Amino acid sequence: MPVYSVGRLDDVLVLSSGEKTVPGPMETMIGSSPYVAGVCMFGRGRNQTGVLVEPRPEFAVDIKDEEQVVAFRNLIWLASCLQLSQPRQY
Repeated sequence: MPVYSVGRLDDVLVLSSGEKTVPGPMETMIGSSPYVAGVCMFGRGRNQTGVLVEPRPEFAVDIKDEEQVVAFRNLIWLASCLQLSQPRQY
């Protein structure tokens, strides 16, 4: 069953530590990769943020094959390393 995202209710993720992260810039950078069809950052109420990345069909991976997952991660790694900053306190 397909899952569709239509946006988020709040533009800030508040972690369990009270730190606040704005996911939009990171999602935009990762989503700009030619290998990525969709991206969603999450982590409200957790210790750290996470990112769910959907590869474009031509770059689909078998998630049970660790080598394929690592290879795909390495394709998009640069975008995640270029994040603007660590979570900021507001």
